[in-house]
Amino acid sequence: MTRTRSIDAKDFIHAVDLSGDGKQVVIEARGDLYALTPEKKLSTNLSMTPGTREMHPALSPDGRTVAFFSDRSGEYQMYTQPVSGGPWTQLTT
Repeated sequence: MTRTRSIDAKDFIHAVDLSGDGKQVVIEARGDLYALTPEKKLSTNLSMTPGTREMHPALSPDGRTVAFFSDRSGEYQMYTQPVSGGPWTQLTT
């Protein structure tokens, strides 16, 4: 039996960071990272990693890159990713 349900991530926000110019926001909710561009009313799920958790996001001063921790390797490691999406760069081992 399969159940489908929708959970509103706004009810599970754990961390928020704002870029220096205020044009970009990154949110951690339910273990995923979301990039928000308020003036364009856009949101993007940056991580989309079921079964793992991303946490403690921090935007670069120019708002182009987000640094965060993820347990996708089995242990928490630090990564960076462009806020526009794309591959992660692992910073720790």
